[in-house]
Formats: sequence, structure tokens, C-alpha cells
Amino acid sequence: MALHATWALAANPRVAVEAPESPLTRQLRVELATLGFEVVALEHLSELDLGTNILKLAREDDITAVIRTSQEGRRLEVWVADVEIGSFVTRGVDATQGSPRILAIRAVELLRAGLREIETRRQLARMPPPPERKTAPPPLTPDILPPVPAPPPPARLELGLGAGVVASPGGVGKTFALVPSVNVWPLDDWGVSLFALVPLETPRFQTSDGSASVAVFLGGVGPSFRLRAPQAKFQFQAAAGGGVSVLRVTGTPRAPLEGQTDLVGQTDSATSLMAYASVALRYEIVPALSVGAMVLGGALLPRAEIRFARHTVANWGSVYGLGMFGLTVRVK
Repeated sequence: MALHATWALAANPRVAVEAPESPLTRQLRVELATLGFEVVALEHLSELDLGTNILKLAREDDITAVIRTSQEGRRLEVWVADVEIGSFVTRGVDATQGSPRILAIRAVELLRAGLREIETRRQLARMPPPPERKTAPPPLTPDILPPVPAPPPPARLELGLGAGVVASPGGVGKTFALVPSVNVWPLDDWGVSLFALVPLETPRFQTSDGSASVAVFLGGVGPSFRLRAPQAKFQFQAAAGGGVSVLRVTGTPRAPLEGQTDLVGQTDSATSLMAYASVALRYEIVPALSVGAMVLGGALLPRAEIRFARHTVANWGSVYGLGMFGLTVRVK
């Protein structure tokens, strides 16, 4: 690295980039200027056949290297040439992966590698050939690096299981529950989410008229949106939709209500439509498994009411909220 830096500064290399200006060329100017390179802008670089014209271009424009994107725009190429020894090297990376700053940093690293190889060839060219060799060695072929592999495609089917607490004002206490879910993604960012809420307990409340235990079941489906930056581990997800709720109530009255029919030692169920919206944040532990947290809120239409002796003693679902943690498995 020290040898390369000394050679680069002594030779004062000039690097050609494409004109007109673009976010990538602006970032290249910043990175190259920081390292002491002089940057010149040339038009129609992507259209030139540098395999046959790089040495001519280096001689006529007094440049050491060219950084350009291929004509189809999918590859970022770095060409380094030396007119004195009549040699050049070229390397490249995938231009579709990464921000302009990341691509500029990769290009500078390839430029450094090319300059080191050219310097090695210059030193070899100055050495006298071995006595037994009668012919010059064949020219070295350009060193073309394979493109950076693309990230895996986004998941199309995910299964989740979480645990959390659901609560609603109205007299019924909070409930611990399991929340299984399914996410189907026909598009990269848009899909359909399904979830269910299964209670792990039946909270009991008491009034002067009696007591009751309440089990809350929810099921919903709706469109979902996800947002994840390339190569990132975190994923944001939002969903909204509707579904059905079922409240199963087991009531036991107190004297003097014996003989009345409302919740006298019986179990009853109330079914309502519901609407909901949710947001979630997940972290990818490994490509097939992630951990995350979700917050969900909604309302029943209409709310469920619990009555003793024909008057309402509690209700559930005017608004409700759910908070949970869970795991998500990528199926495909």
C-alpha cells in the first residue's frame, strides 16, 4: 500500500469519468480528490471500445485510468493503462447494487488494485529477460472480477407466532394470548396478512349482580406493506383490514338474582365485525428467521356488551389494543 501511494502521487495520475455530471460521478470526484487524483470529465465514454482504444485514449488525453458505466448501465468498469509498457487492466462490479457512495468506494478500491498491478508490470518490464528465454512472455490478460452477487429475493410466504396482551376499556381486564399469523407477498412490497388471537386465560370480573369470565377470540385479514433497505437486517411492516371477533362469556349470578335467565350458570357468545390497523418492526437473525414486535389497534362493530338481569355491566371492543413479540419463519 505504501509503495502504491508513493507511485500514485509521484505520477500524479489523471482519472477520466463520464460527462455529464451524475450522482455517481460527483461522488467519484469527492473520493478521488481526497486521495490526490486529478479528475477529468470525458463525453461518450460508455460508447468507446476501450479494449482496443484505452492506450490511445491514455496517450492523447494524458490519463492513467477510466471509470465508466457500461452502455447498458448494469456494470461499473475501472480501466487502468500504461502507455510506456503498452499494458492495461480492467475490473468491474455490478452497478445496480448499492448507493452512489458505495459504488464510488468500490471503484476506488478497484482503481488502487489496478494501479498496483500496473506498477508490478512496470517493474517486470524493466528487468532484463533471463538468458535462457528467447521469446518474450505472452501479454497478461485483463483481470476481470466477477460481479458482486445479488441479494436473495424477498420472501413470498411467511409464518409467524407471537405472544402478547390484548385489552379494551369497559370493565374486562387484560388478556394474555397467542397470535399466529400468515403473510403472503405476491409483490415485493405489497401482500396480504392474516392473523388470529387465541386467549391463554379467561379474566373474571365481579359486580354486585354476579361474576363472569370472558374469553376473547379475534381473526382478521387485510392488505399489508413492507419496507426494507437492500442488505439491511431490519424490516418495517404495516397492515390494515377487517375480520370477526367472538366473545365467550360464562356468567354466575349472585342472590337474589337466582331464577333469572341472564347468564345464570350459562355460557354465551357474542359475535361482531371488527376493523384493525397494525405496525411491526422485525430483525433478521438468519435469512429464514426473524424476531419482531407488533402493535395493533381496532374496534368492534358493534361493541360486545355483557348483561346481568337485563342491564349492561361491562363491555368490550369500543376500542382495543394488542402488543406482542414473536418469531417469523420464511417458508419460501
